[in-house]
Amino acid sequence: MRFFILIIFLLSISGFAKEPVQTYETVLSQLIEEATSNNPDLKAADYKARAAHQAARAVRTYDPPQFAVEFFQSPLSAFPNPLKDQMEIDYSFQQMIPFPGKLTALGDAEGAKAAMSDAEHKMRKLLVLTGIQSDFAELYFLRRKQDLNIENLALMRFHADVARARYGSGQDMAADVLRAESEIAALQTDSLLLAQQESSVEAMINAGAGRTQDSSIPRLGSLSPAILHFDYVTLCTLAVRNRPELWAMRSNIDMRDAVRAVAQKEFLPDFMIRGMYKDRQQSPEDYWSLMLGINVPIAFWSYGRFSSGSEEKRLSSLEARAALANMRNMVFAQIRDAQARFNGAQSRISVLTEKSIPLAKQALDAALSAYKSGTSTFLMVIDDQKMYFMAKIDQEMAVMERFQALSRLEQAVGTDPIQSLSMAFPKEKERPQ
Repeated sequence: MRFFILIIFLLSISGFAKEPVQTYETVLSQLIEEATSNNPDLKAADYKARAAHQAARAVRTYDPPQFAVEFFQSPLSAFPNPLKDQMEIDYSFQQMIPFPGKLTALGDAEGAKAAMSDAEHKMRKLLVLTGIQSDFAELYFLRRKQDLNIENLALMRFHADVARARYGSGQDMAADVLRAESEIAALQTDSLLLAQQESSVEAMINAGAGRTQDSSIPRLGSLSPAILHFDYVTLCTLAVRNRPELWAMRSNIDMRDAVRAVAQKEFLPDFMIRGMYKDRQQSPEDYWSLMLGINVPIAFWSYGRFSSGSEEKRLSSLEARAALANMRNMVFAQIRDAQARFNGAQSRISVLTEKSIPLAKQALDAALSAYKSGTSTFLMVIDDQKMYFMAKIDQEMAVMERFQALSRLEQAVGTDPIQSLSMAFPKEKERPQ
């Protein structure tokens, strides 16, 4: 009996009996992985990119040849049987052969187009994943605000009970009781609104992750994110290499250059070869023939078409390069904006944690002591309590804005959120309350 009791005790304290600790990092990683695997929009982008690569392979091949059988000089009396009294049957083969280099140029253009599809896939992936990051940060804030609202409501009800008791003994006025009841009603209304907002945001996260709408997302306690410092020059360097929009525009330049090369090769002729075997039914001797053909794109009446097309492609390539330079400047501006938002949120977290919340707590404690001693009013207690919880809500909002700014920064740089999580959230330290 003692042996079985010992086994049960050891299992209860072992790691097998413990559930894994859910952190902001682990929950977000799971959502991101599910979105990467299950999101229909990302699957559609992947299929589109794969189709573009197949198209790039197709244009590098020759057009299919033509085989023909001609029943030559059939008498009308034999109609509709072409083999009756047939004089000659001709068997022919014909193949168009582009000038060497044309198919390669076409393949380069389609290959660059396929690279643009790859970049579009990455753009949509980043948009979905950073959207989940931003929504998850908002969900965290709404839930933390709900928790603080419940805590505030419980304390307000306690103060309302005290005010009623003091009113019954003639120490407080009826206005104090009514003010407490009014604050309780306002907090209850806020709770209903927060629950509605939480449900909406959770639905958006589940949709983005490709989950069913009845899937639950674990609740988290208060977080204290690690302080991070990003170098602007390093971020810009990463963006030039990783940002999918820049990648797509560079591929667009490659495609337009390849299209221009195709246009320049339009001056070069294409060839046609045709071979024919003549089977003479009423002659002991058969014949064969061979035809070589060439188109003439340099004829004076068609020269303008090809020269104008080549110039059009050259100007189009210059346009793409100017657009890339403009996009690069916009990306650098987005990085600067996201970095400023991130640093500002981090600074607000520090100020609220180290100064505002402790001072608001001291003011509330002092107001309670003064109220108990009769040297302060009940309204002062209510106001100080509101200031204290407002500071805590502002702190959680700053945490949300910090995570959302990090999401904007990752999108601006073009980094994969899964790879950057370990850098962004190296640890979760306990925040002083």
